[in-house]
Amino acid sequence: MLVYRWLLPSATLVVVLLLTLAPLGWPQTGRLAQLLLPVIPIHYWSLERSERMPAGLVFLVGIVVDSLFGGPLGYWTLVYLVACVSGRIAGGDGAWKVWAATWRFGIAILPAGLLAFAIPTLYALRPLEAQQLLEACILVAAAYPVCALVFRALASGEGVRSSAPLRRGAAAP
Repeated sequence: MLVYRWLLPSATLVVVLLLTLAPLGWPQTGRLAQLLLPVIPIHYWSLERSERMPAGLVFLVGIVVDSLFGGPLGYWTLVYLVACVSGRIAGGDGAWKVWAATWRFGIAILPAGLLAFAIPTLYALRPLEAQQLLEACILVAAAYPVCALVFRALASGEGVRSSAPLRRGAAAP
């Protein structure tokens, strides 16, 4: 169970990374939203269990995305690291609800989205369409509660199960 506990955040990030790389046939806004998808597990696990989402893994995922999509090296790495840091700053107290985390994510997607807008604007030396980025951030923020519920359900199964019998009036093990 200990291995599962430590591999779960990495495994969810890899699954979302594969969704990022999959040709889903979305329009331009959806493609940008697809590239912002790894922000969801990065922020969730940085908020919930920050020790299990190391910055080195986030850096590696960003480099992989940069390499596969041919952008400037370090672009998505910086966006993902900002999401990781914002999750750690927000800090989970262990008893947070999904909707409170969604608000935190909505606030955290702003700096990541601004970086995702500012870097290509400076790189191309012309302003990009802010509407596409805004729509992509809204799509990713709307997907966060569903992903958070799935991640939470996966994490709830990671504890060690006890075979002790239940007694009336006793707390569950």
